[in-house]
Amino acid sequence: MTMIGILRILAVIALGLVDVAVPMAKAEPVAQSDIEVVDGGTIRTRGKTVTLLGYDTPRRGPRALCRTETTMRAMATVKLRELVAVGNLSLTIVPCPCGKLSRGTIFCNRGRACGVLRSGGENVGDMLIREKLAREFICGETRCPPRKIGRWCE
Repeated sequence: MTMIGILRILAVIALGLVDVAVPMAKAEPVAQSDIEVVDGGTIRTRGKTVTLLGYDTPRRGPRALCRTETTMRAMATVKLRELVAVGNLSLTIVPCPCGKLSRGTIFCNRGRACGVLRSGGENVGDMLIREKLAREFICGETRCPPRKIGRWCE
């Protein structure tokens, strides 16, 4: 058996041992002190990193393609921190847009959870989009559309 074959078998075994079912949760109140803002579209809370769905913010660090992208990313991060600081937050954990076999594993969204964060009942993504610090980015059930490279630099 080849090394690739062995790796495939190990991956299937690993997927079988991981609970891949991600139950649809209802919005849960979350204290602002329980949220760490990583960037404009990612938070850490309750021991997990959560990608916020429904919008996209500029790329970070060396992946940024222009100074505008770097600046806008920083502004989106600051704005999300401001929204979190206001409080009155709720978080809904939802299934990530991955195939059912990979959900809940490192092969889906790099092992991160997916969710929707609301402040005062409104999706924080909608607030960032309104301020032109994010763009709508809607994924399907099992995949996301390709991101347009350099769109923040136009």
